[in-house]
Amino acid sequence: MRSALAALILPFAATACGLASFDVPLTGTVPFAAEPAEAFVELHDAVIEVPGLQGVDITKQKKFEDSGININDVKSVELIGLRLKGVDDKPLDFLGKVAFYIEAEGIEKVKVASGEIPEGATLVRLDTESTNLTKYAKSKMTIWAVVDRVKPVATETKMEVKATFHVDL
Repeated sequence: MRSALAALILPFAATACGLASFDVPLTGTVPFAAEPAEAFVELHDAVIEVPGLQGVDITKQKKFEDSGININDVKSVELIGLRLKGVDDKPLDFLGKVAFYIEAEGIEKVKVASGEIPEGATLVRLDTESTNLTKYAKSKMTIWAVVDRVKPVATETKMEVKATFHVDL
């Protein structure tokens, strides 16, 4: 009875406290090893896993934990931003077109962002899809990418991936 009452009151209490929605940022970093051009085979349609964004439980993020909100109180979750940044301002143009996907166990993958890396770019904001990701957020979700090509890099490079989700209560 007590938990049922809390489930009914919590969404209203959160809204009354000014917490009708909030953003949850998630970050991961992808390392790319230096390869001599003559020893490197250019890759096409390569899958890139993003360490730090594998098996993510969004409810374990600070905003959820601080508010005490249960994922079942959430109306919608949407990716509102996906940013790629070359760590130490290294260019990311060794990548071509990129598409990011989200998947969770038992749920079909969905494309959530895409774009092309311009020549010399060290920071790229990808175009995001307007997709309700609530069912993914209720599971442990994984974010990964497919790039149309990967060229060799002269020095070790790291790419930071920052995904920002908007949560509506």
